[in-house]
Amino acid sequence: MFWHRSVLRLLRLLTAAALLTSCGTAPSAEPEAQDDGSESSTTGSVAANSIRSNPKKKIPLQFDISFGANLTISTATAFSISLTDCVSGYSATVTEANTDGLEAYLFDKGCKVKLLSFTWEGRNYIPTVADPFTTWQTGDVAVFDEAGAPGTYAVQMVVVSTLSDPINALDVVKFGIARISQGGSKSLVYTTASSGLKLPDLDPNAPSFTVRRITLVDLDLATEAGKFRFYLECTSDITITNTCAGINLDQLDIKLVQDTYSSVLTGADADTIFTTAGASVVLPDHRISPGDQGLANGGITTVTFTAPGPLATTPNLILIIRASQSSYYQYFNVDTTLSSP
Repeated sequence: MFWHRSVLRLLRLLTAAALLTSCGTAPSAEPEAQDDGSESSTTGSVAANSIRSNPKKKIPLQFDISFGANLTISTATAFSISLTDCVSGYSATVTEANTDGLEAYLFDKGCKVKLLSFTWEGRNYIPTVADPFTTWQTGDVAVFDEAGAPGTYAVQMVVVSTLSDPINALDVVKFGIARISQGGSKSLVYTTASSGLKLPDLDPNAPSFTVRRITLVDLDLATEAGKFRFYLECTSDITITNTCAGINLDQLDIKLVQDTYSSVLTGADADTIFTTAGASVVLPDHRISPGDQGLANGGITTVTFTAPGPLATTPNLILIIRASQSSYYQYFNVDTTLSSP
């Protein structure tokens, strides 16, 4: 039989390959991965080596002791941030001296960027044991306190943004404050309210309260809007009742809206605002007894309202109360000013 020379060569190669395979010496086969529960298995090594063949990228680090770009009041003077848990096995720790950012492999997976400590206003902050970061993902919150806690100036930190999984070239790592403490020289936000105006004007059927205190409870991570709670004192003593000026407290509903009315509402404006119901007053949870929490006559606290826009760009709000699902209202102009500590 006539065999073409190239066919004979192919048969010889196939035969040699079969013999090598039967002896367990295939030249290009990877050793079989051992399932020993460790990260040093062959599969992990192959993945790590593959990732380490990618270019490295300097990931920008932003560390604002504020909430977002609109609220940059002060920044940390020092910090320590680590990169851990990457599939590539690469890890690093950087400080404020690394002005060009945190180096990592593009497309690396499983990486976590961890805030270890920072210095602010001359105080060194570290994570608390009781309330640390848990996931290190966007939105994760932790309490940091002065070294040697408990200190007196604890702050609640948030992961505003972190690495994608896998890492991409547009990633930015940013830590910020999630809650701003109120009181004394540490207040970053000053919020004031006008005296209450009634609709219809001076109508005795309208709610009758005075704003005694406003608390900035938190900040919304996505919108940078302030979250506020209001403490409203009745203009007359509520004694042991659940009424204020003859109106049942649980028949009130309340809204916080942006002031697009040049600070003056009409009855028609109020009706439009309450096309949908506001937040209810829940008894006994929202009732404040006379003398409690600085309210001599007693009154109510509201739910926590999220403002309709970023705190820095939506400083003027209106708090409006409706009585008995009727057309009787009381409203307050609520104005916020940012101030450095």
